[in-house]
Amino acid sequence: MQRLTLKAWRVNSGLTIEEVAKKLGKTVRTVHNWESGATIPDKAHLYSLAKIYRTNTDFIFLADKHALSERKKEYKK
Repeated sequence: MQRLTLKAWRVNSGLTIEEVAKKLGKTVRTVHNWESGATIPDKAHLYSLAKIYRTNTDFIFLADKHALSERKKEYKK
């Protein structure tokens, strides 16, 4: 099974990046950074993303697993 990215979840939900940003009260840049893996959403936003995409946080967390592992490497520096 192919891992869905945060962008794929958004696109599959039929939402634009602007709509997701508005629902979360965040900027488009913030959502873009989450989707690109430049930054990661906190727990509260992972929960909100799961609600918006009508899935559970496990799937959203797995979608962002690569970004999380890259962030952990940065913290170890």
